[in-house]
Amino acid sequence: MARYLLLHGFGGVGADHWLVWLSTELRQRGHVARIRKLPSPAAPELDAWMAAMRARLDVLGGAAAPLDEAGDASGELVVVAHSLGARLWLQHTQEFGRGGPHPVADRVALVAPPRLPEGIPATRFHDLDFERVRPELAARETRLVVSGNDPYWPQGGAAGGVGDALGIPVDHVGDHGHLEPADGYGPWPSMLAWCLGDADAIGA
Repeated sequence: MARYLLLHGFGGVGADHWLVWLSTELRQRGHVARIRKLPSPAAPELDAWMAAMRARLDVLGGAAAPLDEAGDASGELVVVAHSLGARLWLQHTQEFGRGGPHPVADRVALVAPPRLPEGIPATRFHDLDFERVRPELAARETRLVVSGNDPYWPQGGAAGGVGDALGIPVDHVGDHGHLEPADGYGPWPSMLAWCLGDADAIGA
């Protein structure tokens, strides 16, 4: 039984969001999967979101032991974060180790992080210091999922602004906006396949 921490973005999620679909699909397969409802999603504050995320992360516990001879990945801790939730995880890695020890994830997928501070209004977040962002401290594997025409980071800029800056793998999924329901992302079978262990599924 794997453990999944799902982080939404600005404004939270509606019933048609792929994170809701994903949590349902994972639970139906016997895994622990809940969307972490972050405080005041329409007016998010970094400290409050960070505290809520880390509280859930601490409950879920740290990374699993290496796969056994049968390839059993049960027990993995996997984080899937969309939009401002992805930005929150990056901030977490920048501050990793401050405020006490926190569990290390096995795998992380950061989907469509926005550019800040101009990217999304009404957020008390701030720019990242990419010299201090250390995804390798907070997870064994981190990958970025981007759209080529994301309005919150134009011209596919997250691929270079985050992926290249941090040296993490980038999955390009074409031109599909901000990868949300309005862009056709309700069910997302390839994301589910990645969550279940298919390392190449998202970019397929």
